Amino acid sequence: MKKKLLLLLLSFLFSLNHYSQSSIISQVKDCTTGCSDLTIDFDGPSPTLNYNVASIPNNPPASYSGLENQLFSNIDDIWSDEVILPFTFSFYGETYDSLIIGANGVISFNVSNAGGPNGWSFGESLPNNTNTTLSQANIFWAGHDVYPSAGNGDHEIGYEVFGAAPNRMFVASFFNVAQYDCEDLKTTQMVVLYETTNIIEVHILDKPVCQTWNSGNAVLGIQNPAGTEAVVPPGRNTGAWEATNESWRFSPAGNGFENEYAWYNEAGVLITTDTSINVCPTINETYTAEVNYYDPSLGAYQTVTETVILYVTVSGEALEDLKTCNVIETDVDFDLTVQTEVITGGSTCSIVSYYTSIVDAENDTNAIANPEYYSNISNPETIYVRVQDIDSGSYETTMFNLVVNLFPEIYASELLMCPTNVGFATFQLSDMDNDITGGNTDNTVSYYTSYSDAENAVNMLPDVYENETANNQVIYARVEAQTNACYSIAECFLNVNSGVVLENIGDLIQCDAGGVSSFDLFAHIEQHLNGNIQPEEVTFFETQEDAYNETNVISLPDNYTNTSNPQTIFVRAQVLNSECISYGNFVISVEDGTAINTPTPFVSCDYDGVEDGLYLFNLTEKNTEILEGLDPNAYAISYYETEADAMIATNALNATAYYNTVPNLQTVYARVENLLAGCIVITTLELIIDTECAIACQQSDTFCYEANNTTEYTYTSENGAPLTIVFTAGKVENDWDELLILDSDGVTNLNEANPYGNNGDLTGLTFTSSGDTITVFVQSDASVSCANSSFLTPISFYLYCEDAVGVIHVNAFYDENSNTVFDASETNFNAGVFTYEVNNDGIINYVNSSNGNFAIPNTEAGNSYDISFVMYDGYQDCLNQTFTLVEDVVPVEGEISEVNFPLTQLSDCNDIAVHIISYVPPRPGQTLINYLVVENLGSLPVSGSIEFTHDDLVTLNTVSGVDTGNTITNTPTGFILNFNNLTPGYEEQVSVQLNVSTSLNIGDYITNSVVYNETDININNNASSLTEAIVNSYDPNNKIESHGPEIKLDDFTDQDYLYYTINFQNLGTAEALEVRVEDVLDSQLDASTFKMLNASHDYVVTRTDNNLIWNFDAINLPSESMDEPNSHGYVYFKVKPLAGYQDGDIIPNTADIYFDFNPAITTNTFETEFVTTLSVNDFSTVLYSMYPNPANNTVHVQFDKAVAENLVVNIYNVQGKLVSKINSISNNNKISFNVSNLSQGMYFVELKGESFIIKEKLIIK
Repeated sequence: MKKKLLLLLLSFLFSLNHYSQSSIISQVKDCTTGCSDLTIDFDGPSPTLNYNVASIPNNPPASYSGLENQLFSNIDDIWSDEVILPFTFSFYGETYDSLIIGANGVISFNVSNAGGPNGWSFGESLPNNTNTTLSQANIFWAGHDVYPSAGNGDHEIGYEVFGAAPNRMFVASFFNVAQYDCEDLKTTQMVVLYETTNIIEVHILDKPVCQTWNSGNAVLGIQNPAGTEAVVPPGRNTGAWEATNESWRFSPAGNGFENEYAWYNEAGVLITTDTSINVCPTINETYTAEVNYYDPSLGAYQTVTETVILYVTVSGEALEDLKTCNVIETDVDFDLTVQTEVITGGSTCSIVSYYTSIVDAENDTNAIANPEYYSNISNPETIYVRVQDIDSGSYETTMFNLVVNLFPEIYASELLMCPTNVGFATFQLSDMDNDITGGNTDNTVSYYTSYSDAENAVNMLPDVYENETANNQVIYARVEAQTNACYSIAECFLNVNSGVVLENIGDLIQCDAGGVSSFDLFAHIEQHLNGNIQPEEVTFFETQEDAYNETNVISLPDNYTNTSNPQTIFVRAQVLNSECISYGNFVISVEDGTAINTPTPFVSCDYDGVEDGLYLFNLTEKNTEILEGLDPNAYAISYYETEADAMIATNALNATAYYNTVPNLQTVYARVENLLAGCIVITTLELIIDTECAIACQQSDTFCYEANNTTEYTYTSENGAPLTIVFTAGKVENDWDELLILDSDGVTNLNEANPYGNNGDLTGLTFTSSGDTITVFVQSDASVSCANSSFLTPISFYLYCEDAVGVIHVNAFYDENSNTVFDASETNFNAGVFTYEVNNDGIINYVNSSNGNFAIPNTEAGNSYDISFVMYDGYQDCLNQTFTLVEDVVPVEGEISEVNFPLTQLSDCNDIAVHIISYVPPRPGQTLINYLVVENLGSLPVSGSIEFTHDDLVTLNTVSGVDTGNTITNTPTGFILNFNNLTPGYEEQVSVQLNVSTSLNIGDYITNSVVYNETDININNNASSLTEAIVNSYDPNNKIESHGPEIKLDDFTDQDYLYYTINFQNLGTAEALEVRVEDVLDSQLDASTFKMLNASHDYVVTRTDNNLIWNFDAINLPSESMDEPNSHGYVYFKVKPLAGYQDGDIIPNTADIYFDFNPAITTNTFETEFVTTLSVNDFSTVLYSMYPNPANNTVHVQFDKAVAENLVVNIYNVQGKLVSKINSISNNNKISFNVSNLSQGMYFVELKGESFIIKEKLIIK
């Protein structure tokens, strides 16, 4: 008779609270008695402060390959982006919900390094917090230098999360990944992080040793984030070791809390509190295991339960049919043994055999010999199963079916559509459904761009779809049978028919009289379609209806006369041998000519001391008046000296800086062109020179008279008020050269009583005219004069209208005798900033003066001034200032009020400042001149050395202008200036001439630097650098910033400044008596940090909020034609950006320059952009990273692709001195160089290839 066998058919029912494994119950069955031992196997979570490591069988829980998320397909030595964990993971007492994976077999919970370099060089052991490679990582599985870029597509690096909460596991794997420098040696390894238990497993299939790289070092283990504790398996710390089929488990140590266990029967009655029970059921019976465990991450007990049913029948549950899909119905292979586990529940007490008939199953005859590979002989086919007890021989039979479902039939299909854009069209993909399925409506169709997407049913395309590949594109249709799970994949074709797109046709505008013109309509369409149309393929119509009906075609489209103005023309196009028809329209219009305005005369003042009727005009100031409300973006205006030149647009004038060539009155011609229609109109502009311009009621001037002087300087007030003149400096030859001040009648001499001043010194003389004019004249003899004598200084004076009530002279000075009086023998002090406020109005005016003094003309009686002076930081240790503020200064009418700020010396003040200035940017093949400025801002004479280092792209030609007694010592990278006894308040300026190679291109940059290596009270001004762009042409009135157009964020801190230079040059034909420079600082700059550094001439600069104004009174700047080298000037200052600047932020800056009374010349707008990585010429498509940084041994530069060039590494110290040069670096996508010989500090690394230059900051620790 047949005996029913007692089998354990596990049907688990889980009741989970926070925790579960796939099963916590194990069974050992006695096949003789039918009894089973059921045991609870449960490892509760432990705190992660300590770990144990143990060797385990090499049985990884997932495949090494095919993981869902792939990494590092061709990038080496990099950390992944942040990977978000779907569960919290506890590691060394901290919980984490994200991590990063390193390309060299490591994991870190410090995600701040995401996307950064993952180091590979190490020789130290775990734990370690000094080597960057080791200190940045937490899990090493195993950590060693692999080379993902070397694969040929047969390697993978990926990760995936498996399982369901709360028993998920995070798996990361390397599969067949080459080792660096040993590409034939491949690593396959895996790391697993388990949810809840916080267990870490490492599985290694194969990890060979590459002895030729990094000494073959590898390491396996875990270490805490501080790098002070580590757990490492035996023999797996840093060293050259190999491993095969090896696994390790890192388990958190016990928590001191005991688990509580319980077993219950089907009625819920407690059986035992032991972990194991022995049961011998005679009927199907249910048992429940319960565990109470302490979870340290929650600080409370948690409960997990699991229920198991023990069946006493052979086939406790009916077997499901085995189903598959195929193109044929029979001779299809099935693996019958997949049913064995189901029918026995994993028990080893039974023998399972398979048969094709019930008779054979009952008789145990003709059993299927190879059930793993059985080919069906019918469809469906019934398979019979015999389950026989191994002890008694009793058996039971059951059955299941083999079912083969045919793949859906599919057919080729394609769509052909007319274009909506060139090469592209909109397709309704479902239009192919019927063709693909052959009309079978039982099947569903979906579409994908790739076969793999169709295979996995991901990224399905919308039904309305525009092709992504021009003209022809292959897509894939997935056809699924609704009655079963079978599907087929068909290749489909999307084709764009030949046709034209008549969208966004531009308007056609022509110039003619009376609003009527002849148009070439076809040429307009041909231009729109870039010539891709034939005359016979396009027709034109006057109405849209005609275009659709193809009636009343315009017969002569190449010579069509408009019937209205403007007029819309309609177009119909059909490419030959194509069914596609396109429609469009455009507007034709006739311009009668530009309705422009003849401008009023342009009047300028000839106020330069030379009444020659010539002056500088900015002609563009008349553009707005000429256009009279027309859109300036639609018109181009250019100026010419003759009407003939204007007609043919040749010899255009420099409109922003034009010196008239005909004195006093000249006519120039403005050519106005309509940019859309091409219409041109010529008009005239009169340039008039006014030789008797009035002066403003506040002005200063300086002149140097010549022998037999004949030049008179006449001034007229702008408001008709009398003028007061106050002489502030200057000398005449005593008893021989007389100063004459002529009153408004031009005859009366207001200085008859004192023609030579105080023994030739004119300082302090004051005169007031009776009318609105006053004339200054020196009647000199033929001998000594200001122009030919070293002891006669130029004459300087202030002019102000009589209604300007009083003048305040402000000085800061070295009070050598400590009497608080500004004595004649004492000198001004300029290392500070003045401020003044009028009537407590809250508007603070900040003033810097190169001479340490300035004047405030007062214009209203009763005004009260608060005036202050504060020294720059650093001088407080060597100078004493008894007061910094003078309040309530009220000027007295007709008098000069003095406000003096004395400074007394406490100790020696040593302060040398160095700057690099450039008037003209570098040009290929030309000589570049940089000016090295050395100034003594201290109180004692100083001797020392200045080192100048030039860019490798230029060579030193010569150094000139060196003061007597000073010397030059040439170096391989520049020169050293040795200076002696530089007097306080004085500066030396030397000219550095550099050869610029003809091989340089526009957009290349060169950087020159200078450093003073001694320590003084202000080390911030002891170094200077200048980065300039190579140009082919330039405007000498310009603005630059010393860092160049890009600043790397990592190289710029909140302590750093921007260093601006504003250059100006007198391009006129006479001296400029005064120059004014105005600069409105951008709102992204912190105006309170503005500090004036240097200027070419004596100046006074006033800052009010963000507005800067430099006044160069009596500068007498020669013109370019008179003295080109001395026709230049500059201002040089620094200012900080406001906090919060980010990658991509751009700070623009522009200046306006005024020469005498001429219109402003506006400089270029210099833009400073903050960037994460500096741009490199011809290298913009290659990413790179330099690491470690800080470093103390070896530094690596990693590119994202091979660099097929010989590379050179230059390392400079902060003074710009070359301290290391490494040649012939091997060409690959990774280079390395040793820096162990460098002392601690900051350096600059310059990596030069044949087509690029990289510059990075490097810290040596």
